[in-house]
Amino acid sequence: MDMSANFDVPEPEPVVRERIARHFSQTGYSPAGPGALEFRRGSALGSMISFSPRKWQANVRVRVTPVDAGTTAVAATFSINTTGQWVTDKERAVWQAEVDAFRGSVDSGAVSIEQVQKASAAVKGNTAGAILAFVGVSLVVGLIVAIGGVLLTGKEYFTTVGIVVGISVGYAVMQRRYGVNRQ
Repeated sequence: MDMSANFDVPEPEPVVRERIARHFSQTGYSPAGPGALEFRRGSALGSMISFSPRKWQANVRVRVTPVDAGTTAVAATFSINTTGQWVTDKERAVWQAEVDAFRGSVDSGAVSIEQVQKASAAVKGNTAGAILAFVGVSLVVGLIVAIGGVLLTGKEYFTTVGIVVGISVGYAVMQRRYGVNRQ
């Protein structure tokens, strides 16, 4: 999943570069290399198994371009590894809050992540709830279709039909209730 921010800052380029570095340093990112405006946080394993979007692997590339003597254009791309995740609306909101916090930090010069923390707190239990809803609905619907089909018709292929129907209904419920979209 990629998110971006493009904006102008009424400050010269060196000031903007320092603000960018300070923001990412204080929000848990590591620079990808000396002097580069590329930052990393999290891990591929965290993307696969963590319920917290803050532990997902994220790479941020920032480009700064002087517009004139006192204005700098900033273009940032946040690339978030969502492998193994069903991303909910609340998780998407965490990442949007992080992009907004970046913009606010660079604009004002003061790093503030309160909105990110609030959005992260709202996610707690949401992802686990979505997974439990998926598993629960899939099992119940799948078992009813499979056992009912086999008992009524004697055809064993209803076990496969039950699995497919159960997973489909479980996913539909998860999408509707939690705003989940497979990334």
